[in-house]
Formats: sequence, structure tokens, C-alpha cells
Amino acid sequence: MFDMVGLEISEGAIVNILKASQSAFGAQTARFKQDLMAGTVIASDETGMRVGKNNHWLWAFHFDLTAVF
Repeated sequence: MFDMVGLEISEGAIVNILKASQSAFGAQTARFKQDLMAGTVIASDETGMRVGKNNHWLWAFHFDLTAVF
């Protein structure tokens, strides 16, 4: 955030912001999943990534204008 807009923000503040917005994000995620499941064809893709010393996978599901990661 500092590089983009000059805002210094701690990791703890980011965690608190995400916790406070969890219900709003959950409601939108449920709507996206409903839109996705209404599709006739669902595309999916996976991408591997390494975070620290651990391997992780990111899955993406897509139909029309809706994508869920």
C-alpha cells in the first residue's frame, strides 16, 4: 500500500480489515457460486505456486462473467 498510495499499514490492521469484511465477502462469494453453478459449461484451471518453502495450488472456476478462485 505504501508503494501505491503512500499508506503505511501493518499486517495486523489488514487482518482486522479482512475479519470485519468477512460477512460481506461471504455473501458475494455465495452469489458468485450460485451464478457459476447455473452455467451450462464450467471451465477450471489450476496454478501451482510456492509460498515460503511450501507448495500451494490455486484453483479457478469460470463461467460467463463469473469466476471463483
